[in-house]
Amino acid sequence: MANGSPAEAADRASAVMRWAIIAMLIIYITPLVLIAYEFFSTSFKEVRPLLKIFVGIAGTTDDSFAILHRALLPLMAGFAPLAFKDEGSYRSSIVIMVVLLLGILLSILLFGVFNSPEVQSDIRTHTLFPVPAADLTNDAAKSAAFTAGMAQIKGFLNRTQEAMAMYLLLMFGLKLEKAVRT
Repeated sequence: MANGSPAEAADRASAVMRWAIIAMLIIYITPLVLIAYEFFSTSFKEVRPLLKIFVGIAGTTDDSFAILHRALLPLMAGFAPLAFKDEGSYRSSIVIMVVLLLGILLSILLFGVFNSPEVQSDIRTHTLFPVPAADLTNDAAKSAAFTAGMAQIKGFLNRTQEAMAMYLLLMFGLKLEKAVRT
């Protein structure tokens, strides 16, 4: 056979699935890495594009990032048992667990950052959150928009933590099941 045995084909498919899962997880934590970088470089004392992008990502629930968020768990649950069935998956499993732990750590760190009164004071001055045009001079409307925006950011970070914790438990479960089986 030109393409090898069915076992070799299954191993190649398993490797491709592992790399696909790793790539999706890296895409998933990229906004966290970028906004953490932005915080450590500017402390949010100035508005730069990364902060605006993050506010936009965190403030929408039906965009493509939110779809990735909802699609990742079924994909992980469906692909992971096949992707991590062979002995060659050990290193990939470690990489995925490290990426997940990094994402959880960044989510917790960023939750603390956005919960900080000093950071909130700095962000409040930037008027990053949308205020209806009729209320642009109304301080109560600006304050309500700020409060809603911060709640969206914290909700986004909480959902991200929860999802990555579920993926991590899934990986632990797969590895535990494999250890018990052998």
